[in-house]
Amino acid sequence: MLSITHLLLYTVGYMASSDILTGLNAQQLQAVSHIDGPMLVVAGAGTGKTQVITRRIARLIADDAAKPSQILALTFTERAAREMQERLYDLIGWQSFQVAVMTFHAFGAELLARYGSHIGRSTRGGLLNDNQKSLLLSQHFSSISLEYYKPGQAMMEFIQDVVAYIGLLQNAGITSETYSKYTSMLDADQPQLHPFDRAEQRDLAKIYSLYEHIKTKTGTFDYHDQMELPLKILSAKPNLVTRLRNEYRHVLVDEYQDTNATQDLLLRQLVGEQGNIFAVGDDDQAIYGFRGADIYNILDFTNHFRLNQAVALVQNYRSGQSILDIAYRLICYNNPERLEAKLGIDKQLKSQKQAATVMYNMYSTVTDEHQGVVDDIKQRLDRGELPQSMAVLATKHTTLAAVAKLLRVRGVSYNLAESVSIFEQPELLTLWYLLQWISGDADEVAISHVLIGKYLNWPADQYEQVASLARDQSLGLEEALEQIDTDWSKKIRSQLRQWRQWSSELPISQLVYRLVFETTTADTWRQQSHESPRMVRVFEDLQRWLEHMQDFETVSDDGSLRRYLAFYATPPKLEATEPVGDADGVSLLTVHASKGLEFETVFSLIAAILVGLANRCADGRYHRHSLISELWLPSMNIDGSCMWP
Repeated sequence: MLSITHLLLYTVGYMASSDILTGLNAQQLQAVSHIDGPMLVVAGAGTGKTQVITRRIARLIADDAAKPSQILALTFTERAAREMQERLYDLIGWQSFQVAVMTFHAFGAELLARYGSHIGRSTRGGLLNDNQKSLLLSQHFSSISLEYYKPGQAMMEFIQDVVAYIGLLQNAGITSETYSKYTSMLDADQPQLHPFDRAEQRDLAKIYSLYEHIKTKTGTFDYHDQMELPLKILSAKPNLVTRLRNEYRHVLVDEYQDTNATQDLLLRQLVGEQGNIFAVGDDDQAIYGFRGADIYNILDFTNHFRLNQAVALVQNYRSGQSILDIAYRLICYNNPERLEAKLGIDKQLKSQKQAATVMYNMYSTVTDEHQGVVDDIKQRLDRGELPQSMAVLATKHTTLAAVAKLLRVRGVSYNLAESVSIFEQPELLTLWYLLQWISGDADEVAISHVLIGKYLNWPADQYEQVASLARDQSLGLEEALEQIDTDWSKKIRSQLRQWRQWSSELPISQLVYRLVFETTTADTWRQQSHESPRMVRVFEDLQRWLEHMQDFETVSDDGSLRRYLAFYATPPKLEATEPVGDADGVSLLTVHASKGLEFETVFSLIAAILVGLANRCADGRYHRHSLISELWLPSMNIDGSCMWP
């Protein structure tokens, strides 16, 4: 009788190496055929980079150059990892499940779980999300004294801003120790700074150090730690480096231009100078510097890994030649800081499909540009083009919103994703005010919102009776409600007593769950959803709010309503991405959101900005290394300038 393994071998089998190489162009074949030592594949847009990675893995296995378990493939998103895994399955079947295909952070989390104890670091507290970071820091905030900041009633908002700033420092590779050392020397090194500026920096360094101390004490870690701590482990324990090099004989990395400093150093530890690293990337597609990506990782790849061979994929299967030529002329302004100049390779893409038309229109004002794009879209629609075949790209959501307004006036369908507060949903805002009323801390405005809002759905005449009595006798609304002897007033008083009893017995998330699902509220919302699809979003946003409350309960020693409202005097910052318009309309996208998508017609509203950036790249571009050595660190309130001088 055949075992399951034999059945799988019989059913799927091994794909021959010759079949794996079928259909590859000359450059792709050269990359896939590489066996030992470092390899850099410079893959321009639309040149089949994922195909090269997956076919190389399949060829290594088919030729017995490596076992599936000896191969590690790293990428940046779960979506990309799934796509790679699916393509591998199509090539090698069941063996694909033995290949470690994962995101950088999933790999880091795995190393941390396996070896954290080797440096005395506990991971029992788990991964912190942004909300938990702020809550955990707020729990210990009284242990430090600040010189400059006095957050007062805005404590949580202040802490959330500081957490975001710490994230910028982490992305730049600046540790709390380095930051503290820098701020301790400000008086001597930068006496020209205002004393308040120096005090502000010292405060931020204290908070950063406290944050790191709390994580160590509680056994928690953040997204950045999933890379930083494994690097510390391998640096401190070289025996583990040997183990991992024996475990993973071949390491493949997708989108190398998007690696940050920590990821690059981790790979150099994991692979060694002459190890089997197969990196695919394109310095001309480096657009994530604001997230900490360091373009010099790919530019310096030849030095870090003693590269003997580089291959450039230049056959483009996505765009017309005219578009590729215009993009190439613009990108060349970045020379000599490009791989093409450094390695002496030809990166100019050659289209393998029908040429497209490129038009450049000049406008006197931004308003004229927006109107001109909308006019062109309308003309194309009148000629029979479909709205879903077109996209408008811009750098900012405000620009897209302005275009959306013009499209709406012209009756053109569009789709746009906007980030909005969940408390723009009137049902959830009323529920927030109800929590304040239950806690006994609500003002008259909050109680009014509950009485006339979407939660109780009171008739207007009942509210007016309460409000009139309150005005005539100078009473609060709740006091006036106590004096009205009607069935409906008795009902609300009884409900309020019940809800306050719940609040004394239940953590905040369970209280809110009861207020919605153990009353008639949820049924009312469901009935309304038949006529208003928006109500589905209300339930989705409520789920996000409940998860926020559970995060609070996880890190707080008191998960009650009163404690929750002590932290959040105003509704917490919870946003949801909400689609606006028609799914089959013209797509309005930021440049970053458009990466990887394809449309028949694309309107770009950023040409002038891109030219300006290109002209200053040679001497005005961000240099991470100088940032670390000089530690020029601006005020926390100057958003993003830590990353871009």
